[in-house]
Amino acid sequence: MSGIGEDLADKIREMKLGPDTLELDADTFRERFGGRKGGVKAALMNQQNVAGIGNIYSDEVLFQARLRPRSSVVRLDGLHKERHHVLNAAIEWVANPQELPDSFLLPHRREGEGCPWENDEIRKTKAAGRSAYYCPSCQSGEG
Repeated sequence: MSGIGEDLADKIREMKLGPDTLELDADTFRERFGGRKGGVKAALMNQQNVAGIGNIYSDEVLFQARLRPRSSVVRLDGLHKERHHVLNAAIEWVANPQELPDSFLLPHRREGEGCPWENDEIRKTKAAGRSAYYCPSCQSGEG
């Protein structure tokens, strides 16, 4: 937590936030989720595991990694790379989902909208108590 104010560091400890997701290498990222059970969307959004992935960006990370929101957390293949790709794109486009590349889910994140990879229609489900959007043809695992 070098480089941040002591008040902020105290708040991060108090809230038990995990490390910033963009600062983790692939091995550390996998270790943060090792031994966990449940759905991958819930694990990604759990700020105690890693901080910085919210609801809409978890949908995008899972879309790019081709995993459905309720897939088992043990299916971490591709998540480290895709999380970097998605979050860096969000930073580049000033966190405006509608400005992201057309190949991303977020500009199409509406039930019934066509998949950006033209494979199916976007579907909506519940995962981790939140709305989750996915393409049933592109993303494998449970809905």
